[in-house]
Amino acid sequence: MPQTGHDQTGIWTSPLRVSPRDAFWLVPFAAGTAVALHYDAQAQQNLGIDKSRIDTSNIISGFGSPYATLGGTAGLYFLGLGTHMSALPKQGVWERRRSSIL
Repeated sequence: MPQTGHDQTGIWTSPLRVSPRDAFWLVPFAAGTAVALHYDAQAQQNLGIDKSRIDTSNIISGFGSPYATLGGTAGLYFLGLGTHMSALPKQGVWERRRSSIL
């Protein structure tokens, strides 16, 4: 867990380290993102409001809730401790860090 602050610093300051040669991948990525955002908004307007679709979306979103991610983290951590597999507790902590970022 002590690496979290260091990792977050690297993530949030990465735009400050963009160089001109990064345009090779950054320009197509930005263009694709802009097109996707435009068509996403357009598709939402065309679909309108549907209560059943909203309910389904809320159910799917629940899989990423803190309860689910903490349960997965604890499961990996304790499975690793119980089986003496040193990588699993570390993986459990990493999954928690990743899910808190997302």
